[in-house]
Amino acid sequence: MHRFATKSSALGRTSHRGYAKDLKFGADGRKAMLAGIDLLADAVAVTMGPKGRNVIIEQSWGSPKITKDGVTVAKSIDLKDKYQNLGAKLVQVSLI
Repeated sequence: MHRFATKSSALGRTSHRGYAKDLKFGADGRKAMLAGIDLLADAVAVTMGPKGRNVIIEQSWGSPKITKDGVTVAKSIDLKDKYQNLGAKLVQVSLI
């Protein structure tokens, strides 16, 4: 005879995942996100205005991209620190 797994034991094996979460609250979290926003703003600021400068963007394929478009510069930024990157991504989403 075949034995069927009960619903609760089948769900228990697949739904529990023990991934650790790294959370920041309060001033520490805001400070880290603001640092990412400032880095993004500084990179985009050089392209603004009548004296805006060109920016070279490294690409994983092909030759580097030379642009004066602030939105392209903002979209290409990816920071290593995940909290700074979160702040930069918030600004990037608002550009779309």
